[in-house]
Amino acid sequence: MDFRGRILSSFATYNDREADADVNGLIRRVLLSDTLIMESARLSEFPSLIRKIGFDRTIELLNGPGIWLKTDVLQIGDASQGAFDPLG
Repeated sequence: MDFRGRILSSFATYNDREADADVNGLIRRVLLSDTLIMESARLSEFPSLIRKIGFDRTIELLNGPGIWLKTDVLQIGDASQGAFDPLG
């Protein structure tokens, strides 16, 4: 498997209220790669993407060849530093 033509990347910027889709960065990554794996946390940037490029173009982008959507959420935490009572 050749990974040179693949990009795994988020296309969102986050502020304190919501995620914002970076459309310029997304288009640049689509043009520069054979396969783009779009990483998304809870699909939170899609309302912004739909507002910016429209619903039909968003669907067309997602149905395009070489576009994959990765929605796994990984959160790493450390419970050893806080007061944790599993019995509540």
